[in-house]
Amino acid sequence: MEGKISMSRQPIVPTPKQMVQDAAANSRLSGYEVTEDVKAVMLRIARSEMSVDQLGAWEKQQGTEWSTEGDGK
Repeated sequence: MEGKISMSRQPIVPTPKQMVQDAAANSRLSGYEVTEDVKAVMLRIARSEMSVDQLGAWEKQQGTEWSTEGDGK
C-alpha cells in the first residue's frame, strides 16, 4: 500500500543503571530512601554480578533479611 506509515515500536530495554534508578524512584514514592550502598548492590544484581547466595550473605552482614519470594512472609 502506497503511503502507508509503519507504526511498529521497538521494545524498551532499560540499562542496569536505569533499572536501579527506577527502583529507587519507586521506593521514594513509597516513602523509603535507598542508600548509595544499597544502590550499588542493586546495580550488581541488575548486571547479574551477584548471586542469590551473595545477596543473602550481604543481607546478614547488614543485619537485614529481605524476602525474594512472594509477599515477604
